[in-house]
Amino acid sequence: MDNDLPVTVVKWLRDCGRDEYWLQDKIYENPSVLGLGDLERVSNEKVQSSGGRIDLILKDPEDDSMYEVEVMLGETDESHIVRTIEYWDLEKRRGRKGTILPC
Repeated sequence: MDNDLPVTVVKWLRDCGRDEYWLQDKIYENPSVLGLGDLERVSNEKVQSSGGRIDLILKDPEDDSMYEVEVMLGETDESHIVRTIEYWDLEKRRGRKGTILPC
């Protein structure tokens, strides 16, 4: 019996020629990779009145919870967090049914 463990090499997505849009597409294709259950795709690159775009909006069909997903490679900075909360607030004010949770 072979007792060797497989070797895994961890690489940054950018080092593999990938970017945030690639990752965003992969998450939209298969939202279960987020580990939040069987989420349904609602929208991607949704334009906001503030001029920005929500990367992804996903929905949990069991309780109608809505998830706003912002994809960012590297360290998260304060402006990205504030922007995510602003987008969440705009969506909530639009009267979307269910609970909207930023993630």
